[in-house]
Amino acid sequence: MDQPGDQESRSGDNWDRAPAVLLEVINCGPGAGGNVRSFCFGDLQALAPHHQAPDVSRYVPHFGGAGVFVRGILEAAGIPEQTSHVTFHSNDGGFSASVELLEVLAKGILIYALEGRPLQQRFGGPLRLVIPGSNACANVKHVTRLELSQGKGRDTTPAGADCAL
Repeated sequence: MDQPGDQESRSGDNWDRAPAVLLEVINCGPGAGGNVRSFCFGDLQALAPHHQAPDVSRYVPHFGGAGVFVRGILEAAGIPEQTSHVTFHSNDGGFSASVELLEVLAKGILIYALEGRPLQQRFGGPLRLVIPGSNACANVKHVTRLELSQGKGRDTTPAGADCAL
């Protein structure tokens, strides 16, 4: 992941502002009725310490910043019993990855901060998914929406591609 350089290279970024809502989690499974739970920057910071990954490089060496384990977000939002997949959508709707729930619960991390400030778009913000040890094609930049479903959701990752980290 690109790391920010000196102060001059950061002058175009507003490091202290994040969108009011960073993430929406939508329950689309049977009986869920499309319930939506929204999270802002402060909500992610306030998740319990055991849900935090303060140094993502401990899990994925060439990534930096602070993250939250996807498990913590999903537990806070509520996981319908029949959920089998989580689909991570980019903010422009152009990219999505549908990942099995068990893999996401075991390893998924959403990076939300760099140097204590909201993750900027040029670094994959507002949220960047990483799944250590998995196909890097599923690592989605610019995540703003998670969709919980029974069965695989929309997935634009390249079929059969080797996207090794």
